[in-house]
Amino acid sequence: EQTIGRKKMDKFLTLYFKEFRFKTINSTKFISFLNAQLLIPNQIKFDPKSWIYREGLPKNCINEVSTRISTMRKLAKKTNEGKDIFAPERKFKWVDVGGKKKNRRKKYFTERLNPKEISSQEWVMFLRNLSPTLSDQQLDQLDHSAQFSRANSEIEFEWLMLNLRCENWEIATELERFLGRFGRRKYILPLFEAMIKTPNGKTWALRVFEKTKENYHAVTRNSVMARLNENP
Repeated sequence: EQTIGRKKMDKFLTLYFKEFRFKTINSTKFISFLNAQLLIPNQIKFDPKSWIYREGLPKNCINEVSTRISTMRKLAKKTNEGKDIFAPERKFKWVDVGGKKKNRRKKYFTERLNPKEISSQEWVMFLRNLSPTLSDQQLDQLDHSAQFSRANSEIEFEWLMLNLRCENWEIATELERFLGRFGRRKYILPLFEAMIKTPNGKTWALRVFEKTKENYHAVTRNSVMARLNENP
């Protein structure tokens, strides 16, 4: 779209849906259609195979910049450095006195980070960027301030993964409850994989799996069983 413009891209997409609606299409057909309807007519040199078949993002992908995500990475960095991001922070701004620009003074105010103003996606980014060396005390402080253990499933999952990376088993009860409430492999498999990295963790994981496995879809259940059997 960046190369050929929005109008030509929209035309191609409209044609694509018209051609393949209510039908199935594989990668080979898609590449042929892409070449015939978009790349060749517009004389564009583009390798779709690098996007479809190879790992990772190709070198010609567009790098989007998000100020909000950058902010969350900075907050994670501060946390890793031992700082309390939820502590009140004293800031100041310049204010005019008597309407004269030259007659200005600093006005101080206190600002505190409000967890409710931060989206789930932003908190996920924050949690994923935290260090596995955080202490149990730091983890308790984070949960007390942002209520990660009582958030939605996406945030709670990342919170549990963080605690497992930090080898904090104080969340064992919470973890077992989560594994019993949800069945999505997206959540269940990574949690079990993180648990079985230590001998004690595997013993605990086996016990919990026996209690929760009947709640899981067969694909999820078999995936977890395979991981458990791989680690004697």
